[in-house]
Amino acid sequence: MSLHLICPAFAEGSEIPQKFSRLGENLLPPLKWNGAPPDAQSYVLMIEDPDAPSGTFHHCGIFNIPRDWDGLPESVDARPDGGPRFVENDFGNIRYDGPQPPKGHGVHHYHFRLAALDVPNLSVPASAGVHAMWREAKKTHAVTGRADRHVRGSLSRRRRMIMPAKSGAQQKAAGAALSAKRGDTPKSKLRGASKSMVDSMSEKELEKMAHSSRKDKPEHKKKD
Repeated sequence: MSLHLICPAFAEGSEIPQKFSRLGENLLPPLKWNGAPPDAQSYVLMIEDPDAPSGTFHHCGIFNIPRDWDGLPESVDARPDGGPRFVENDFGNIRYDGPQPPKGHGVHHYHFRLAALDVPNLSVPASAGVHAMWREAKKTHAVTGRADRHVRGSLSRRRRMIMPAKSGAQQKAAGAALSAKRGDTPKSKLRGASKSMVDSMSEKELEKMAHSSRKDKPEHKKKD
């Protein structure tokens, strides 16, 4: 059985939700894994974007993840009780920073890479950076044959025209989708246009449509 990594928040190869990007809440998405080799003593994780204009861009590096952990909860880097250690990412921050592809640069793909190590603690200074952390881990401490598994997500950033609602029914549908987006009503109760809107539009976009009229002028919005 080999090491297997998944993200419960989005499917392999699908678009990464806005809340996990720097265009949204910038939260580290939850991760789960199984099939750890019996001699694994700790784990190391790297998140990178190989499509960045200047070359591979590293968004996060985490090491000294305990051997008995089978995942990382959402926003583990924001927990007040500490936890695994982080190294400086290419934004210059010692934490997770989510996707923020340049506008108009097309789809970027983000690789979440997990390695199992044969030591409980990796001696890497936070200032070393993600690439150096990963290189040290794979060069000297990776558990042979089962050390590198990854999950991929994508995100693009392009301009989208959000038009005001053309009818009372469309406004009502946007209002229902907005209520579900905010958690006030169950998403399972949505039907038709409302169900489509809640998956494809941001809260701000739904607010615009729900409270607009035909006299409103269209406004450019960035895609989430």
